[in-house]
Amino acid sequence: MRCPTCAEEVPLSWSRYLGNPRGSHVCPACAGRFRPRTTWRFYLAVGCAWSAALALALWAMRDLGLPLWAACALLAGLGGGLLLALDRWLDDRVRRAVVLPPRG
Repeated sequence: MRCPTCAEEVPLSWSRYLGNPRGSHVCPACAGRFRPRTTWRFYLAVGCAWSAALALALWAMRDLGLPLWAACALLAGLGGGLLLALDRWLDDRVRRAVVLPPRG
């Protein structure tokens, strides 16, 4: 990620990503607060990821004979895992950061 205040490249590690569930980050160079900007493309990518997970779960239920609870568990695990990895990748490489207003 690139800090919008000082243009410093801030690596988004898993601990930094999981430590800020609301998406706000602090630049280690200038202490500026920022978060990734959310656009329609982000929502499109998330929708496609959930659709792919749902299609795989329905296929497994129909063709492999999985019971409904197992298909739901597959959907939750695959969708959650896929979305977590996709969101981190988008935050780090694709989404632009915007400055957050100061606290107070």
